[in-house]
Amino acid sequence: MRAKGKRLAGKIYRRPRVGLALSGGGARGLAHIGVLKVLEREGIPVDCLAGTSMGGVVAAAYAAGVSPETLEQEALALSQVRQLVRLADPAPGQGGLLEGKRVQDYFERLLNGATFADLSHPLALVAVDLHSGQEV
Repeated sequence: MRAKGKRLAGKIYRRPRVGLALSGGGARGLAHIGVLKVLEREGIPVDCLAGTSMGGVVAAAYAAGVSPETLEQEALALSQVRQLVRLADPAPGQGGLLEGKRVQDYFERLLNGATFADLSHPLALVAVDLHSGQEV
């Protein structure tokens, strides 16, 4: 079996695996996008991703093949109140402020309907049930 890696001075060196964990926080989402842009510019491949909240959104989009440039354009567009309001679908009397269907539709379009099986990178997302506090 042949080892994968570069041969240097008679020894085989393997590239270190790069895993990227992205945190929550709306404003940090733009910072995460900037990190992805720099990694791509420097030719540093990302092997796997993890994220929560906005970091999970960025990680999922990147794993689905959405470029950092497209992510940045989407984030800047959504920073305009008018664009953000279009995602709101009030759900009076249903136990929440918003139904969430428009947000779901938006992400399905952004991700081109990709599922975990379609992703180019392994992805782990962390979420918590707001009622029980348990990880889901």
